[in-house]
Amino acid sequence: MFDVGPETLAVLIPIIAVFGGITIAIVGIIYRGREEELKRKERIVAMEKGLPIPEEPPTAPRKSNHFLALLGWGLVISFISLGIIISVSVYSGIENGLFGLIPLGMGAGLLAAASVARKNSN
Repeated sequence: MFDVGPETLAVLIPIIAVFGGITIAIVGIIYRGREEELKRKERIVAMEKGLPIPEEPPTAPRKSNHFLALLGWGLVISFISLGIIISVSVYSGIENGLFGLIPLGMGAGLLAAASVARKNSN
């Protein structure tokens, strides 16, 4: 029915990724807005009935652990770039596979940042 060649697929992947990211952001914004709207309605109903205004539940301060996020992304990007280097090198030669060193450097930078964040968190 549809003949999707590699060129078409190469164009569609970034388009779908961008639209997917935008969609996720919009859904998150809408969800947060709905929560705030429900809280406002609850407060208005309480004021109309003369009840005490509901207090916000206390939230414990979350310990920010950037180490795990940096470590995770560093590993993901590093392994993806190693896969790119190996597959492109086997298919097209080592000189073309060396372009995979760019994301490998990004992954190594994230791993270095993770080690600095771990030292600073202790």
